[in-house]
Amino acid sequence: MRHDGFLMHFPGKNFMLANISHFQTPLDPLGTANMVFEGRRPGRQCDRLFTREFPAIFANARIRVYGNPGLRQTRWIAATRQTHPG
Repeated sequence: MRHDGFLMHFPGKNFMLANISHFQTPLDPLGTANMVFEGRRPGRQCDRLFTREFPAIFANARIRVYGNPGLRQTRWIAATRQTHPG
């Protein structure tokens, strides 16, 4: 779990970007799907915290989009070839 996440507001826009989690990339599809579901939990917790602690600002806030995981540290992945065939 990430302990140094950040929130970024875009002036003139009515949204914030929150980068609050980091997970190791699983190498199997089921593990990746589970990682997506687990990754949403901190977002919901953050949303509840802000709504409770700062109701004047976040009373009508909602999570519009959850980010999708990306592959990180791909140099650690062992493969039989370097490029996709085709």
